[in-house]
Amino acid sequence: MFYSGTKNQKHEHGVGFIVKNSMVNSVKKIEPISDKNCYLQISGKILDVVFINCYAPTESAENNTKDDFYDSLERTFDKLPRNCITIIVGDLNVEVCREEVFQRTAEKESLHLESNSNRIRLISFAASKDL
Repeated sequence: MFYSGTKNQKHEHGVGFIVKNSMVNSVKKIEPISDKNCYLQISGKILDVVFINCYAPTESAENNTKDDFYDSLERTFDKLPRNCITIIVGDLNVEVCREEVFQRTAEKESLHLESNSNRIRLISFAASKDL
């Protein structure tokens, strides 16, 4: 188990990865950023794969808390090697609906009929990184 969060040995208030024993030797790097963000780099046959695991503030969180989270996510993303496959996983606490303005990034396959306000932060981040 690779974990980023509290240091109380309870593995709570954080994010992490459980890696199968046969894959542990492929782990090149694990970097805990905060209790809301960490990444794991795995050696691939052709390209490395980087997983960013994050847990975004909920819709009801203060705007500065949300700003801090997305600033941290952006800094993490920007420092990763460009010759890797990057996958973002976790709970981003976002509902993006089928609004036409978001279709370039989110397509039209969303399950949600109505977006929440966190969608702008996520869509802006994804669009700025050409995701």
